[in-house]
Amino acid sequence: VLGMMLMVSSRDLLMIYLGLELVSLCSYVLAGYLKEDARSVEAAIKYFLTGAVASAVILFGISLLYGAAGSTSLDAIARAASGSVSAGAASAGVLGYAALAFLVVGFGFKVAAAPLHMWAPDAYEGAPTPITAFFSVGPKAAAFAALLRVFFAGLGDLRPAWTPVFAVLAALSMFVGNLSALPQKNIKRMMAYSAIAHAGYILVGLAVGTPMGSRAVAYYLLAYLFANLGAFAVIVAVSARVVSAGPASGRAVPVSADPARGEQIEDYTGLARRQPLLAWAMVIYFLSLIGIPPTAGFFGKFYLFSAALEQGQVWLALVIVVNSVISVGYYYGVVRQMFLVGEAPDAATEGAGHAQPHRPEPASAGSAAAAPPPAVPGTGVAVTGGRPAAGDRVCPAVVAVVVVTAILTLVIGLGFEYFLGWATAATAILP
Repeated sequence: VLGMMLMVSSRDLLMIYLGLELVSLCSYVLAGYLKEDARSVEAAIKYFLTGAVASAVILFGISLLYGAAGSTSLDAIARAASGSVSAGAASAGVLGYAALAFLVVGFGFKVAAAPLHMWAPDAYEGAPTPITAFFSVGPKAAAFAALLRVFFAGLGDLRPAWTPVFAVLAALSMFVGNLSALPQKNIKRMMAYSAIAHAGYILVGLAVGTPMGSRAVAYYLLAYLFANLGAFAVIVAVSARVVSAGPASGRAVPVSADPARGEQIEDYTGLARRQPLLAWAMVIYFLSLIGIPPTAGFFGKFYLFSAALEQGQVWLALVIVVNSVISVGYYYGVVRQMFLVGEAPDAATEGAGHAQPHRPEPASAGSAAAAPPPAVPGTGVAVTGGRPAAGDRVCPAVVAVVVVTAILTLVIGLGFEYFLGWATAATAILP
């Protein structure tokens, strides 16, 4: 949290970089939090190796800007950029454009923009689901805020050079993210590619390069934050299957030791019947991520669309529309499983609270009795697996997150003008 605060509030490149590295180092550790899970360790290693390269690229870009401007202050860099553009200083211009390229590549990795996105699916899938939820909203929002500061406040006079680059990255991210999400069977990988696509939507605001574009970025980040966080809260509830250990204890414990259980889209079959609150909340989140009114996501995409049209970038506005239509395919796949696909007889038995109970074989003469099913350590609750049943009690904290994020996803959309005022105030310091 401290690192993200430094990233969004600093006006010096070194402080932004220190905040970025503080967030990155903590993220590497969190990705490998489940030390005994091979997927988590693999995700942490991949994330660390690619993240280290991206950090080095950003630092090299900062060093070039320091050579061109003689300072790491964004205000000094803005004055140097303005002077080099007006005076046509060749040496400063070459260093500035080289630094621009390195910064675009480095920050492109941090926000998981295509083609710098390859770390995201593995990191999202391998990390513990609550940590994946944090990855998808916290560091991403802070990285975009840092992008706005660096490019609008520091490199604003070089807009003709960086806006076309961001336009290409935006279009590429939208197509790669949405098309790659369509065939996914694992919902965390699907959400990872969805995050790549949404990074493309947000980059449209930078590609526009206007105050309206920066306001659209701020509002869209707010809308995306609650919709994505809520969707991952539902994934946490389904995959962890946190239920009560019993009326006497009142404790909530997981009843499955399989770290990948509940992450397949087919595990959401019949969720509307078994846990209607989770299913309907997920529908609200997906409507927002697609961009359907009256959710916040619709107004966020509409504002980005309007900003693109205002600058005459009609092709980029059309790309937003086309990719929003493409995204319906994979979001609808999950909704279809929740509402329209019936459970198989054995799954229905699980839904009734009988998740394939352990049936020990009769002990034969001279043989030991069959061992009972394993229990969650320290709880005495048997590990049975299966989908969450209608009688399962979802963790109250998860329910609270689901309810609050679903309400805010609708409120931010219905109160569009009010929250757009917040976005305007937040970006008022940018030129």
